[in-house]
Amino acid sequence: MEDTEIRILRVLPSQVAEHWPLIKSSLLAHQLIRAEASEESMTNILTSLMGEKLVAWFVYRGQQLVFIYTTLVQEDDISGSRSLLLYSSFAVETMTNYDDYRVIFGHCTKLAKFLDCHKVFTYTDDARSAQILEHMGGGITTRNCHELVLQGDEL
Repeated sequence: MEDTEIRILRVLPSQVAEHWPLIKSSLLAHQLIRAEASEESMTNILTSLMGEKLVAWFVYRGQQLVFIYTTLVQEDDISGSRSLLLYSSFAVETMTNYDDYRVIFGHCTKLAKFLDCHKVFTYTDDARSAQILEHMGGGITTRNCHELVLQGDEL
């Protein structure tokens, strides 16, 4: 095996606890768009990883961990369609080679097909991530993430 070969390994539920500090730090560094970075959210994510609702993936170049991402199958109860959400992604090491990203996105595409999903999608408010997604042929529907935050009596 060459030192530059990319390998993608699934973190099994039995391995989640052992790798949780690393997975958690990658989630917090990712600055989750869809979740609050609270202890309760992290506990829910940990539970989802251990219950296989959310799946963590480690990407190695040779023996070096370079990228961590998580995936989630989302089902639309109205239409019955399934999509694979790239829930989070984090570059442990700077990846400048688009071929590395092609391997990762190729894996997500194959995984989506295997799981009977009709598309792969993600959310990002990071310009570099959006640039990479566009370079890979992804469609960008918006560059800005907007959120309505209701607090106190508004809830």
